Order: sequence, then C-alpha cells, then structure tokens
Amino acid sequence: MTTHEMVVVERIEPGLEVWACPRCGRRIRLRWPPNYDKQVLVPGDEDVPHAGSSGGVRVSSVEVAPDAPRLSQVSPHESRWLRDSGIDWEASA
Repeated sequence: MTTHEMVVVERIEPGLEVWACPRCGRRIRLRWPPNYDKQVLVPGDEDVPHAGSSGGVRVSSVEVAPDAPRLSQVSPHESRWLRDSGIDWEASA
C-alpha cells in the first residue's frame, strides 16, 4: 500500500504545527509533547497511511479513538447503574 508523505505547512507557535498531504489534501494540527494533541482539520484519504518527518522526529499512523473512562474511574454506584440499565461496561472495556 502506498503511504502519503505529510509536510509542515504552518508553524503557529513553538510546538504547534499544521501538517498537510499534498496528494489528498489531509490536514492536521499537531502539538508536540509534553502536551501532545492531534486534531484532524481535513480528513483527506482516510484509507491511506500518512507519515511525515521534521527535525529528526517522524509522524506515522496515529489511531484516533474517543477517550473513555477506565474501569477504575467508574464508581461502584455508576457501575451498578450501567448494569441495571442493560449496559455491560466491563465487557465493553
């Protein structure tokens, strides 16, 4: 499978950049650690892996998933409510 190469197109502030794929138009806003954050501005071709590099750091595929509380963050009361509501929280985690 072909990989699209992303390039930096804008540096908003130190550690915050906009990257773009010249082949499919994908655009992301990327904040480097320690406050890492990635926001997809334009999805482009989501079926193609994207990668890029800058200053010895390489960006490769990143899986994006919504944050979900860990089981340890769910109180016994909340766990009971979920179970009583027909939601099998432990199995879905």
